[in-house]
This record gives sequence, structure tokens and C-alpha cells, in this order.
Amino acid sequence: MYKLFLSFLVFALACTVQAASITWGSYGPMGKVESSPAGGNLGDYVAYLCTGDSASATETLSALQNGSWTAPLIGENNTAVSKNVSSTGIVNTSTSSALNDDFVRGETYSFYVVIIDAEGQYAMVSSVLEGTLYQVGTTDQMTFVQWSAEQFYGTSGGWQQIGGGEVDPNVPEPTALALLALGVAGVALRRRVA
Repeated sequence: MYKLFLSFLVFALACTVQAASITWGSYGPMGKVESSPAGGNLGDYVAYLCTGDSASATETLSALQNGSWTAPLIGENNTAVSKNVSSTGIVNTSTSSALNDDFVRGETYSFYVVIIDAEGQYAMVSSVLEGTLYQVGTTDQMTFVQWSAEQFYGTSGGWQQIGGGEVDPNVPEPTALALLALGVAGVALRRRVA
């Protein structure tokens, strides 16, 4: 009978435990995200919460540039944790995000943010900040992980093109190179005919 009671108690406690949560986003008006080179409505930009150190953030930047990045499934029920950027460029901090069972309330973790523009052409990777997880609805102290504008640009140094590496303004367009090659070929043929 004692074992049955103890099993029931453990089951009841397991059912009432809530996920560890974190509140994250912009550091007020100082944390505005500016438009990417592709433009688009800021309200359609998406910010993804990621965990890891600066090496992880750098690896994420490389994966974005070569087109192989996928959002980490760190949210409750193993989903991606994301928020839309507001039309004024702020990542809202008024709601918390529940994380999956890999995270423990009261523990401190390192976080960074990936922001992808409305067109899906450009992304940026933020600096890494630390935050302590809490449980919603308890007396745990709610902590905020908030990035300033400079920290949003931190790891990537600004907007980077997705799937093609950093845009180099000194590289001519393929069309311009094709026209140049056609012109050189025309000059060579003309001299040969003459």
C-alpha cells in the first residue's frame, strides 16, 4: 500500500510540474531591429531563440550563409521558439517562452537570437547573453534576456545573405560578366575576319 501511495504521489507531482520559461526580446526602444537590405515589413521578420555559446552562434551564422540552418527545437513539446518583430522593430518581451524538458528552472543558460527578414533572404545572429530560467505562476523571480540594437547585430556584424555568404558589393553581376565576355568574343571574331 505504501508503494502504491508513493507512486501516486510521484505521478501527481510530475503532472503538476510546469516547463522552465524565459522572457526574451528587445531592450526597450534601444533594441530596435533595422530593415535588411531586402526591405519588407518589419512585422513579418521572425526572431528565433537559440541556446549556446559564442562558438555555437558563429556556427549558426555559417549554417545560415550556406543555407543549411534550421531553427532549434528548444520550446515546449520540442518546437521552435520564435516571435515576430513588431512593425517598429521591437522584439516584444511581454510574454514568456516555455522551454522543453532539457532545461531546468533556476539554472542559467546562454542564449542568442537569429532574426530572418520578411523575404527570407537575409539574417542576423545576435551576441550571446545569459538568462536564468523560471517557472511561470510561481514565486520564482522572472528574468529577462534583452538585446540592444548593437547586441542584435553582435555575432554577424549586421545583416548577412542567407544561402550565399556575405554580399560583396565589388563582385559584378553574372549578367554584366556575360555581356563583357560576349563583347570580348565579338572583338576577337572581328579581328579574325578582318
